[in-house]
This record gives sequence, structure tokens and C-alpha cells, in this order.
Amino acid sequence: MEIWIIGGIIVALMIYASTKIKRLAASAFEREEIDAGDFAIIKPEGFICPVETPYPFEAHTKEFGEAEESEEMRRAWATVVVSDMTEPEGVTESDRTQDGVPVKEFRKVLNRGGRSFELSVSVLADHLSEFEARVTEMLGSFEVK
Repeated sequence: MEIWIIGGIIVALMIYASTKIKRLAASAFEREEIDAGDFAIIKPEGFICPVETPYPFEAHTKEFGEAEESEEMRRAWATVVVSDMTEPEGVTESDRTQDGVPVKEFRKVLNRGGRSFELSVSVLADHLSEFEARVTEMLGSFEVK
């Protein structure tokens, strides 16, 4: 009888831990306002920020491309790079190819205190319509303090 009680307790703890982990994992992909000290940005729903990154801000989607040549590339990704050389401010769009895959790149550059803050958001061209609103939200929210 004691084994049934102990077994029941262990199963209940495992269910509780599993549910908690699933909730935490799902919340990582929710929309989030990020204050990075020098700048602020909104990470849209569907993006996650990796723990270890060489950038002050980095986010990417969980999903990969569907085509054979893009199956190892995220559907969308974003980075912020800070440099001591100022660049012309503004928002630009360009089409490029990365590893043979068409990519649409959006850049927003802001200057403050002799430094340049560049947000770069790249989207696989095949998935542009899926991420257009989220890219617009990210670019619009990016501000330097």
C-alpha cells in the first residue's frame, strides 16, 4: 500500500513539473518589451531571444524554412549591433541571398552619443507575408535612449 502512495506522489510531482516547464517554454515565445539599457525594443510573438549571444539583442523564430535549401535557416531573425562609428539614420529594405536562399532584410539605424545602433531584421522571402506585421512592430518599437 505504501508503494501506491509513494508512486502516486511521484506521478503528481512529475505532472506538476511537466506542466510548469511547458508553460515557461511557451511564454518565451510571447510578445515582450525589452529594455536593454541603451535601447528598447519589442520582441514580437513567435520570436525567442537566445541566452548566449554576441549581440546586445538577438531574436529568432522557432520555425525553420520549408524549402530544401532553407530547411536549416530560421524563418526570421533579428540582431542589434552597436558601433562607435555613426552611420546615416533611417530605415532601409533590401533583397539579398544568403546561402542561395532569397532573404528580405530590413535595417533601422539610430545614432546617439557618437554611437550607432543598428537593428537588422531578416526574413526568408517565402515567409515575408507571415512576418510582415511583426517586423513592422519591431522596427517601429526600436528606440535609443
